[in-house]
Amino acid sequence: MRGTILVVDDEPAVRFTVQQALESAGHAVLTAADPDEASPQLGACDAVLTDLAMPRRDGLSLLAEARAADPDLPVVLLTARGTERDAVAAMKLGAYDYLTRPFVLEELRAVMARAVEA
Repeated sequence: MRGTILVVDDEPAVRFTVQQALESAGHAVLTAADPDEASPQLGACDAVLTDLAMPRRDGLSLLAEARAADPDLPVVLLTARGTERDAVAAMKLGAYDYLTRPFVLEELRAVMARAVEA
């Protein structure tokens, strides 16, 4: 199943790479540089992929906002500095899944396809 995925990351190169990978799998992709830019787009997507660590607001705050707006919206967290504790915290807060960087593009595509189907 293909859907619309919102990609939130403060690093333009990561946003571009992820956007290209997901579009090549047939998904429509919306992008945002931070949670504040992403907030108005939450209602227009089938799943969210967000970086965990960003300068002003982190991915967990966006996760909480997304869960409050739509408890069924799948949110996947992505981080380069992830720990097992971070993953457990994210899952307890309702994250659909948790990926660490560097990631394998096929794994990213598979996780996001499952999230869209959810």
